[in-house]
Amino acid sequence: MSVATLLGLDEPDAGLLEVARMRWPAWQERHAVLRSIDDLADLKGATRRLGPAGSNELLLALAELGMPDGGNEAAATATLVWLLLPGAGHMAGRLQRELPELREEVDQLVAGQVWIQARTLKIGPSRPTNCAATVLRNAERCIRRELGMHERSDKTRRRSILIGAGSEDKTGMLLGAPSPTLPAEVELRDLFDAAINAGEISTVDAQLLLEVAERADEVSSGRPGRRGGLMSEAVSVAVAQRRGGSPRSVRRRTHAAITKLRAYNERSMGRSA
Repeated sequence: MSVATLLGLDEPDAGLLEVARMRWPAWQERHAVLRSIDDLADLKGATRRLGPAGSNELLLALAELGMPDGGNEAAATATLVWLLLPGAGHMAGRLQRELPELREEVDQLVAGQVWIQARTLKIGPSRPTNCAATVLRNAERCIRRELGMHERSDKTRRRSILIGAGSEDKTGMLLGAPSPTLPAEVELRDLFDAAINAGEISTVDAQLLLEVAERADEVSSGRPGRRGGLMSEAVSVAVAQRRGGSPRSVRRRTHAAITKLRAYNERSMGRSA
């Protein structure tokens, strides 16, 4: 299943893209850069017509509209991700070549991370000069960290982005970024409790994620230079030996639980914005 299909963005006249088309006039009132574009269908052409700086401002406008502490409009995030699909697809293809045994999971990882990075892009006084590159770079970095893969060089990463147009605590490993305010143990416990009470994950899921995170910590701290990604081979083998079953099964279950937990956390952030 493609990244576009997983995100529900393969039909420009359906789902969140249809909502975006209806919301477009309201968004134009908030962001002048959108006023020269009559319809969503003209967006891709506009990114070429406006040039690098103008295109970047257009993408940043969509990012701001979608941010939980901005417009909190999921349709705006969907529109931004829709424009980034060529780069996301290129990233997925490359990761699939590097990880043929996780081919089915890669599209899910890319879809989830590109969405998260697009929705949570930090836009402060120093605005990103390349919104597309920043979102795709952050997404790939999180995926590689999660899988225990090596980081790609900036030169190689820049090339791949043009073609396509380890965490300090357990909460960071599971959600993709550490909390800046709460101790990891407190935040993770509260998050698990809330997700379990909401029926998003089970206690078995929570126990698995904690064990995987602990093994990842051990791998990273006990072997200098060794990456302890949550779905790395070393971590999966250690958990499988302790629990029984195969490393591949551990990776699949871990990925499914992380996806549910991150989705719940993302929705919770949106509700509290």
